[in-house]
Amino acid sequence: MSLVRYIKASSAPSDDELMENMVYFLAELGLMDYSATILYCPSMMAASAVYVARCTLDRTPSGLRLSSIILAILR
Repeated sequence: MSLVRYIKASSAPSDDELMENMVYFLAELGLMDYSATILYCPSMMAASAVYVARCTLDRTPSGLRLSSIILAILR
């Protein structure tokens, strides 16, 4: 699943489990909205869950890796 790949790409190995749990929670929350589920591809939902979790937990964006993944999805 792309969600696990995006979590690994966006976080350092020393990151705690809180961010991973937040990403899973946000992804499940996004899947509950049927209109968003049919409009956006799964990789876009996964990338947005990772981004929102990082912003919510006051983690700076992880830099080039996460940005390049999100830009590749948007193309």
